[in-house]
Amino acid sequence: MNSKINLWAFISTFVCIALFFLAMFSSEVIEFTKSYLHTHPLNIVLIVSVITLILGVIGFSGMNNWKSMLRSIFTVVLTLVVSILVILIIVLANLFKFT
Repeated sequence: MNSKINLWAFISTFVCIALFFLAMFSSEVIEFTKSYLHTHPLNIVLIVSVITLILGVIGFSGMNNWKSMLRSIFTVVLTLVVSILVILIIVLANLFKFT
């Protein structure tokens, strides 16, 4: 079971990265989420990346070989980087908001 969590967290890491780039560079996505979901898409990316980070840490218990260990480390490091980057963007955007 934990090896499946490890694999799904690894796949979810790439989903987080794709969502991050989609949320940063697509004005249509930003307008859609602001109008229909009433939130910024980076908040959604942050929630998904934190869930992926938690699943990646849980996936450490399902390591059978060096490949799964490398996959777990890769998952945790990448989602941690994405989470920290999104937090910095959100904090700096709120800090310099003039409206």
